[in-house]
Amino acid sequence: MAPAEDGALFRWVSILTGSKNAVKGFGFLLGASLLAIFGFTTSLLSVAVALAATLAAPFYFMPPGLPGGMKGVKFSSVSQRTHRSIDCL
Repeated sequence: MAPAEDGALFRWVSILTGSKNAVKGFGFLLGASLLAIFGFTTSLLSVAVALAATLAAPFYFMPPGLPGGMKGVKFSSVSQRTHRSIDCL
């Protein structure tokens, strides 16, 4: 699964880690700005509304033709017996 190029995996890890830290920093800045401008209660309510909208958006924008899940499937049929190291992960 890792790229065959020399050092490509470490490059991808550094890009993903850097972008994660940038998003965390932006969230910290946004939260601090909301607190400074609107106060605790209003900031908390606005973050709760934004989180609820984020959680509801996939249900609203999901394409209608996606297959549903299979009911009654046992967990043992999902795990791969050939790659035990993946299952342990």
